[in-house]
Amino acid sequence: MSFRSAMRLDEPRRMPAEVTDSDGLNATQYDLVLGALKHNEDIAAAYSAGGGNHATLEAFEALGRECAVFIAHDLDHDNIRLLREHRLSAVLHHDLRQDMRRACRIIMRAHRALPEDGPALPSTIQVVTPLNMPPGTASVPHRRLNPLRVRSAAARPPANAVDTADGPRTAELRRPA
Repeated sequence: MSFRSAMRLDEPRRMPAEVTDSDGLNATQYDLVLGALKHNEDIAAAYSAGGGNHATLEAFEALGRECAVFIAHDLDHDNIRLLREHRLSAVLHHDLRQDMRRACRIIMRAHRALPEDGPALPSTIQVVTPLNMPPGTASVPHRRLNPLRVRSAAARPPANAVDTADGPRTAELRRPA
């Protein structure tokens, strides 16, 4: 079940406002998110499967609005910094090396270079928050922690966020009517 499907089951009245056709670069993302925010004043959260997360936050700030919950993907340098600054609520992270290793083994089994090993297990996903950053991540000065933001992200998907798992896109949602 996808993130989007799970959220719809949780709250059927949820009205997503998706930002699509982004290349995930900050300049493009900023313009698209700013347009969506201007069009819909109820947008209060973001879920991004791609890049441009800093630009998404800048668009909220440009309009004097808070992004109450922001869930992102991949523990890259930008997202580590945003987590350390408590500007992201959580990052959904999976080990790309583990995924690549698994893909290579599946191909090798298909060619009978390795024995069958039973069903392939799904990738392990880690939910990383400002409170459980992995050791060795670069140090960035901390902003004051908003415990509601972190708790909301860690407990369950926010009430007003949705995914766009088919590319570098950000989706923001309205509060239920």
